[in-house]
Amino acid sequence: MLEDIEKVRCISCNWTSNAITRYTFCPKCGKPFIFIYNLEKLKERVSRRELKKRAFNMWRYLELLPISSQGEIISLGEGGTFLHKANKLAKGLGIKNLFIKDETTNPTGSYLDRGSSVLTSMLVEMGYSSIIGAVGGNLGASLSAYMAKAGIKGRFFMPLNVDLGKLYQVLAYGPELHMVKDLEEGRRRALSVRIDEYLIDDRDPYIAEGKKTIFWEIVEQLQWETPDWIIAPMASGGLVSMIYQAYLEMKDLGFLEDPPRIVGVQPLGSPSIVNVITGIKEYGKESIIYDLSVIKPVFLEKAIEAIKKTNGRAVAVEDEEMYEYTRKLARNEGIFAEPAAASTLAALDRLLNEGVVSRGDIVVCLITGSGLKDPRTIKWEEGRKLKKKWEVGHLERTKKLILQIVAEGERYGYEIWRELKNRGIEISLPAVYQHLSELLSLGLLRKIGVVEVRRRKRTLYGLTNKGMALAFN
Repeated sequence: MLEDIEKVRCISCNWTSNAITRYTFCPKCGKPFIFIYNLEKLKERVSRRELKKRAFNMWRYLELLPISSQGEIISLGEGGTFLHKANKLAKGLGIKNLFIKDETTNPTGSYLDRGSSVLTSMLVEMGYSSIIGAVGGNLGASLSAYMAKAGIKGRFFMPLNVDLGKLYQVLAYGPELHMVKDLEEGRRRALSVRIDEYLIDDRDPYIAEGKKTIFWEIVEQLQWETPDWIIAPMASGGLVSMIYQAYLEMKDLGFLEDPPRIVGVQPLGSPSIVNVITGIKEYGKESIIYDLSVIKPVFLEKAIEAIKKTNGRAVAVEDEEMYEYTRKLARNEGIFAEPAAASTLAALDRLLNEGVVSRGDIVVCLITGSGLKDPRTIKWEEGRKLKKKWEVGHLERTKKLILQIVAEGERYGYEIWRELKNRGIEISLPAVYQHLSELLSLGLLRKIGVVEVRRRKRTLYGLTNKGMALAFN
């Protein structure tokens, strides 16, 4: 809790402050900071006996989270997720003890709900009425849900390469949404228009704190036994960093001694942290696993510490390996994960084949997000195997071309179909109308009237302001 925090410390330059700050990142170097708790004081209040009295959700670890009181918690039922003994997958991999920590059952289908709950609770405590910042797909969906619950206004800048399912989630919760080229542009835009809102991005310390509770739950679910390995997806490095931070706190509190060996997984096409750790610069084709494709990981230093201090590994896997284990996880264990989450199983396969992980080791793979967030997962299973990547984020090539055609002048469906064919796109007329329907639902097109052509009434389509911004972005 806030009263138990001694100071905050930057993970990179070691800037410290003895007071809780309203900064959301280090004011000296711009990197994230972490909270340092008075653990000696907390030993009296956090014990196995005390934890047994509490409900099994993330808030059972309240003393190690940065809010003031339990009465201000904004919760949608996050945490307390199931730890599956994955016997069928284990048999296929030739391993005895494989566990799956299933974070897909969180309220918005992502482990980030843990951090969103912590952050939103803090915002309520501090009296914020609005939030602004650059967010990716899973974080945008999660924050939008919790902001809606708390009655806090959200203004978010989201990269064009957001997965379509995640974009739909965000739109459903109703924040003010602006599409931008990437997170860096989003940060610049947010800073340029910010008034008195709380500033959010992937450096946020409150979001990071919520991630620690995953490791606490795993150790409890294993009857206070530390697994030999924990394998986690790695984008900005925040998750592996906070797993390690949770271990350090648990060790100082007397809950355990030896750490798990931490493995961070990235796409082969975007291995920013893997390359620094291994010194090997091998690149596959550009990754379309957008949420793991981070060029400048803000938790780089802490992630490297987590992996090296635990004698862990940093692993890069192909996109298709992630999709393959999405299918295997669903077919064998009944868990439908997004490919970024299934990357942990692809990495385990690799480490077993290389002899790094022993067949008798206890391994926990984190499954961080639901497959329902990424419609491409289903397309891949239908045999398409991603032969075409989306060229502009959530907009497929055909959708973007439709926007460009309509930007040249108002058109009806048959005209759009004919122009697509002129530009080399072979597509059926019903498929064009499906695209138009989806573009309308996204608020990129609007119906502007009806014209009569050869005694038949045709609906004319025009661009919205958002559609115009995306057409040539």
